Parts: sequence; structure tokens; C-alpha cells
Amino acid sequence: MQQSILSRQDGLLLHQYEKAIARGAKAFIEVGRALLQIKQKKLYLIEYETFAEYCHQRWGFERNYAKRLIHSAEVVENLQNVPTGTFPETERQARPLAQLPVEQQATAWQDVVDECQERGVPVTTAAVEKVVEGYKAQDVRANIETHRSHASEVVGFVLFVAISRLENAIMAEISNWPKDQLEYAKQHIVKLANEF
Repeated sequence: MQQSILSRQDGLLLHQYEKAIARGAKAFIEVGRALLQIKQKKLYLIEYETFAEYCHQRWGFERNYAKRLIHSAEVVENLQNVPTGTFPETERQARPLAQLPVEQQATAWQDVVDECQERGVPVTTAAVEKVVEGYKAQDVRANIETHRSHASEVVGFVLFVAISRLENAIMAEISNWPKDQLEYAKQHIVKLANEF
């Protein structure tokens, strides 16, 4: 019903505007790449003392936003071999993936795309954030297990050292005892060990 209201000319204008929006949304990749080169090659020093000053005075945004653009562009570079052939359409979609190690980014993105396709919905920033949070939770659980394992090894070693030192101290102390006291101590220690 609404299509009849729009003229053919309006349809062409809408198409042009949508193309411009699509180009602008994907421009974050080019902008991020350009900012990275400017930062790495220190090209901002031609007119500015710091990269932050360059970003703020030349482009009107803060260094943190530039950093997000750079990281998002790097994420898209890391996704070049994803079988889906789709990439984040905006910096906001790519941003959460930058929180993951490079080796997890493509798999996480593939999970996002697959999940959204299964549900028949477009990829959203919220969908990306949900998958990334899942990956981060897995990493936290793995780190806890690793630390727990290391902690038990350390505790075991500390106990071994403590027992060895205690044993050496006891042996040094009782080496001068008379034989009848040594026999009594031995029987008492065996009894305690059996109860333990």
C-alpha cells in the first residue's frame, strides 16, 4: 500500500540514499585502517604533538573512538577467511569481537552469523555481544581451572618442603635421645600416622 504513494523517482532516491548509508557504515574499515597507518607512521606529527590531539582537533573525536575504529578494522581483517563471506557491517558490530584473542574472532563471528541465520534475524550488535560474552566466560572458566591446577601443585610442593624441613628438624633433635625414648617416639609416631 505504501509503495503506491512513492513515485519511481522516490524509489531511486531511496536506493541512492541507502547505498550511501551502506558505504558510510562500511567506511569504518577504511577509516580504521587509515587511522592505524597515521598512528603507526606518526604522520600526525606534521601538525600535532600527539595522536589524541590529532584525532580531537582534526576530526572532532576522542582517541578512544579512534582506537575502537582501529580495533574494529583489525577485526574485519582477521575475518577475511570466514566461510560465510559476511563481515560486520558497522564498527559497533565489530567492536565486541576485538575483546577476544585473534584466534577466536573468526570462530565467534561464524557462531554469530550461524545463530542469526538459524533464528532468521539479521546480525545485531546485541547478538555479537552475547556470543563474545560466552567466549569470555569459557576463557574465565579455563583460567580458573588452570590456576586451580597450578595452586594445587604449589600447595603440594609447599607441603612437601614443609614436611621435609620438619622431618630434618625432628631428626636433628632426636638424634641425641637415648634409645628407649627413640623406641617410644617411633611407636607413638606410627600410631598417629595410622590414625591420620
